[in-house]
Amino acid sequence: MYSGFYFNYVSNAPEKLKEGRKDLIIAHLISMYEVVLVKSGISFTNPILKPFQIPKEYFYYKGIDKLPKDDADRVYWYQMTIFYPIAYEISTSGYKTGNVTHNYGKEFTSKLLNDISVNLEILSKYKLSDYENNVYLQKKLLWLTSEMFYI
Repeated sequence: MYSGFYFNYVSNAPEKLKEGRKDLIIAHLISMYEVVLVKSGISFTNPILKPFQIPKEYFYYKGIDKLPKDDADRVYWYQMTIFYPIAYEISTSGYKTGNVTHNYGKEFTSKLLNDISVNLEILSKYKLSDYENNVYLQKKLLWLTSEMFYI
């Protein structure tokens, strides 16, 4: 899977994105295991997921630090690695108004809303430089962005 992701996200990427994406695809691979467990009914807040979340976040932040600050590629990787496991659980948990704060607490909800706000602002200000050439980004960006509005 790593070699497939490498081909899809690194091989033909603009030079300024390649180094960061090498780490971000590792974070994404780890996130996929986390998502499988969340889909099986384990909450993303369950401590049993820490062995997945700690290295995922390590590679995510390592990769994000290597991306240009003025490229919306940062948003895509946030959506794929950090946001999606959370969004999946929230959207399949019988969401009703107030459930997020009630189920996960005010502090978590505040941080999530801040992260979403920051990422939407980046997306509104900057172009995703690889969007035109990458069918994987084209397929997922709009869907994941609409999920951010749904929450």
